[in-house]
Amino acid sequence: MKPFWRLAATAACSLGLAGIAQAKVDIPNVIRIIVPFSPGASNDTFGRAIAKKLTEETGKTFIVENKPGAGGTIGTNEVAKSKGDGATLLFSSSSVVTNTVGRKLNYNLLKDLSPISVVSKGAMVLVASKASGLKSLEDLKQALSSGKHMTYGTPGLGSIAHLASELLMARSGGKFQNIPYKGVSNAIIDMVGGRVDFMISTPASILGQMKSGDVTTLGVTSAKPSPFLPNVQPVADIYPGYTVDVWWAFFAPSGTPKELLDFYNKSINKAISSKDMAAMFARESTQAMHMTAAESRTFIDAEYKKWHDLAKERHIKLD
Repeated sequence: MKPFWRLAATAACSLGLAGIAQAKVDIPNVIRIIVPFSPGASNDTFGRAIAKKLTEETGKTFIVENKPGAGGTIGTNEVAKSKGDGATLLFSSSSVVTNTVGRKLNYNLLKDLSPISVVSKGAMVLVASKASGLKSLEDLKQALSSGKHMTYGTPGLGSIAHLASELLMARSGGKFQNIPYKGVSNAIIDMVGGRVDFMISTPASILGQMKSGDVTTLGVTSAKPSPFLPNVQPVADIYPGYTVDVWWAFFAPSGTPKELLDFYNKSINKAISSKDMAAMFARESTQAMHMTAAESRTFIDAEYKKWHDLAKERHIKLD
């Protein structure tokens, strides 16, 4: 017969394990996903598709709300100031980081938001106007080395395209002028018309012009060739160390319990694992990622440091 103290200890341990097993995360019945951009673009498309999957798989209701304005900072601020009860999430792209560069905001991205999951990542593409005369990355390198004045278009200050171009200037030693537009469509129109020399864009935004030959494709911003543009040379081949990723991720307000973050992370990673989701990402020339919440935090922190270091180096101010 076991001593009484040993029986008591065994019983206590069993009760403790049962308590842990029976503990449940208090998931809200309705979860708002704030997309800080207008309907129609990749942020909205991805957010709504994932929200639909999450609703189907969890039995909870995930609703996407568009809160555009100020480069995505209005919607981001709303989530940053929300309660950490799991009822309000943010779904945004790389611009959630780049738009904090050189700006005075009412929130601190790293302190007020907790990354849940980076869901997708891909390369950008460097394209030139026909009027520029650029036909290859080597042409671009020679033009920049000669001190030729060049212009580039962006969909706005603080966009990933803007900072990707600033990084190119820093790595190449060249000098070129930013021509900011209200949206990528206007920038593409002017580049096709020869009013700007080049631009860095997501492939999906300019794929039509690339296929039609209205622009010249020079390179991709990934360290290695993109699986979606396998015949396009990486910019890193001529400017070692130059890499830029465009990505999309979910965030929760700081103070959200770890159990909730883990629940959403696992649910999101399951939602993006289907073939139809892979096909949706591929149409935007990106690939699904399956990061843990901790891995997502490490990734976001590195992106934040990268772009803020660049801003200090190049004295970039957005306000």
